[in-house]
Amino acid sequence: MQKTTLTISLIFVFAAFFTACDLEINPNGRTEYNHVSILDEGDMYVATGNVDNVFAGKVVRKVSNNPNDGDPRTVYKVDVLENLKGELIENIELAYPGGYLENGTLILHRGDILTDDGLPVISDTYIFSTFSQRDGSLLVASLTGKKIYSDTAKAEAVNYIIKQKEISRQRYPSKFDKQ
Repeated sequence: MQKTTLTISLIFVFAAFFTACDLEINPNGRTEYNHVSILDEGDMYVATGNVDNVFAGKVVRKVSNNPNDGDPRTVYKVDVLENLKGELIENIELAYPGGYLENGTLILHRGDILTDDGLPVISDTYIFSTFSQRDGSLLVASLTGKKIYSDTAKAEAVNYIIKQKEISRQRYPSKFDKQ
């Protein structure tokens, strides 16, 4: 009897643990904005010089939503279609600065000039701008790091890269860099 009770208890503990790790948060319809300060907000030449990678990528699936104490990050699997700045491998994961709190509220970013228009959509293609983080992961630049793909958006991105204003800052290699 005790062995059966212990086994059933362990099953419930494992089930609860794995359910919590992959908990899908149900949106409640509310959206709130966290204010972010960005160097020369709105100047895409500065924004482009500040990031490590600019690329066309198709969003394959959402990997996780990390509520992160009120400043959530949503991680996506993305297929890199074309590198414009930097050299990433074809299949990557990136963290988007925004996502859902545990109560279902969507948190996005707002600056003094720009406002985020929403999370990336599965199956859509974007021009992404990312920072390589200390741990090798990729973080999409707040407010300027996601633009729906079009030939015009790509041409604008290439122009920003050609005329970018280099920013001196600590840079890290990404685990998604081509070797």
